[in-house]
Amino acid sequence: MNIHRETIIREINGMKYRASYKVEKGYVTVYGDLGDKTAKITGNSREGIEALAGLLMSELINENKITPR
Repeated sequence: MNIHRETIIREINGMKYRASYKVEKGYVTVYGDLGDKTAKITGNSREGIEALAGLLMSELINENKITPR
């Protein structure tokens, strides 16, 4: 799988959050302001990878590691 970096944006309670993620060697890593999270990819679909990145981003938001913009 090729390495690529994407931006992910989520709006929660009227506040926008932005993070970036990369896919490399079967893992997706989401980068927040104060930390990152990595998980193993179980499928190859783009939608599945984006959903996993969104889940990791939600965890970072809940841990206050991504601040709203």
